[in-house]
Amino acid sequence: MSADLTVYSDIGDGGTHVWLDLNITYNLSPMLAEAGFKGWTYFRDKWVNFEQDSLHEFESNVRETLEALRKDPKSFRLLNPMNGWGTYEDLLQALQKLESIPWHRSDLQLGWSL
Repeated sequence: MSADLTVYSDIGDGGTHVWLDLNITYNLSPMLAEAGFKGWTYFRDKWVNFEQDSLHEFESNVRETLEALRKDPKSFRLLNPMNGWGTYEDLLQALQKLESIPWHRSDLQLGWSL
């Protein structure tokens, strides 16, 4: 199982611009939680309910989570799943991709599959 997230914008005429497709294995959930991430379902539910602050809150929480991960890589590597499905480095790389999203855009949309 994994969390799939797509960040996109509508570009008119039925088209979309995909900023990022992201897949993170659930095996990394304990590491995410330890780093302070509120959870995929938490944000999905806020987004589905059209809570206006959800996009800003998501961006902020991702940045906080990345900061925690970067501060203590040795401790977080200890949380690498025993089955080898996902690592600290995989998670860091995936979340770093979210930093490049232009979060200030008013037309950003999030697509979820959990």
